[in-house]
Amino acid sequence: MIIFNNWQITHTGDLLARQYDNLSRTLLVKGVPEGYDWTMMVQVEDKFDILPLTPMEDGVGIVLTKDQLSISGYYTMQLVGTLQADGVTVRHTDVLSTFIPPSLSGDANWPTVPSEFSQVEAAILEANSHPPIPGESGFWLVWDLDSHSYVESEFQLPEVSVGTGGGTTDHSKLINRSAADQHPMSAITGLAEALDGKQPAGAYLTQETDPTVPAWAKAAAKPSYTASEVGADPSGTAAYQVAAHNTEVTAHSDIRLLIQGLTDRLNALADSDDTTLDQLSEIVAYIKSNRDLISSITTDKVSVTDIVNDLTTNVVDKPLSAAQGVALKTLIDAIEVPSDDHINNLINTALGAVENGAY
Repeated sequence: MIIFNNWQITHTGDLLARQYDNLSRTLLVKGVPEGYDWTMMVQVEDKFDILPLTPMEDGVGIVLTKDQLSISGYYTMQLVGTLQADGVTVRHTDVLSTFIPPSLSGDANWPTVPSEFSQVEAAILEANSHPPIPGESGFWLVWDLDSHSYVESEFQLPEVSVGTGGGTTDHSKLINRSAADQHPMSAITGLAEALDGKQPAGAYLTQETDPTVPAWAKAAAKPSYTASEVGADPSGTAAYQVAAHNTEVTAHSDIRLLIQGLTDRLNALADSDDTTLDQLSEIVAYIKSNRDLISSITTDKVSVTDIVNDLTTNVVDKPLSAAQGVALKTLIDAIEVPSDDHINNLINTALGAVENGAY
């Protein structure tokens, strides 16, 4: 490593490199001021080379090649700075020497052209093999030697109409590609196939004029039909038939049979002079034994409006609601059947009253 100090350079004493080392040693100069482009002039025996230095961490330097180290011995070096502000102001440091020890073998040759000029030549050849090309955004693309890729320049592409000839087969690179006449159908991928089979423009029939088609079929709105035209039940007929069915004496025989049985039992109880426990138990047992039949009775066979939901309406052609059946059962279950002792007490009380002349 070399230290720069007020245009004086000193070697730190460590080994700079050995003969034929290749891309494994770096000539680094630390402490150089900014604003200069740097080169290292090197001489060994009668050989001379100029090494271009590039910015590195803490300074400027170059990775050495076997050609630049092909001779062993003392290398005399001098650092040269060119002022970037004008490109012509040049300043040199003092000269130092460092020893490059020999190696047993090697196939390197001392550069016939100084390394700086070889690098410039390589850059020229690289740039020459990558000429400017038109960019998609309307500016020339030029080759960048640092990134080794094309970058957009500040030079705008000329209009095609004022160009100097030549051209491109890439439609996307045309400046005037948005014009109406720049897009032939054959150039649009898939357009011809998409339009294939489509009906071409022309004067086509858009209104029905066939005299054999009736006027109602040509109307914008569909016609209205009566129930009789489509075979439907006239308004009110179905309701009437349901009502007639509900009052028919032969309809709902299962319900009528059950109600008749209950009626007969209740009438028998009402006509009986002896309301004993056995008679009441028989009625309760009958209701319990026919619970499934009572539960299976559906009311969807009668109109809901014909169902009577009270125990006071005296109508012979109206069915009683299930709720009132529950009410009847509640009344029946609430009847308190007197015990034999209670009945005997009532009878003895009544006989005693008769004997005492109370009646």
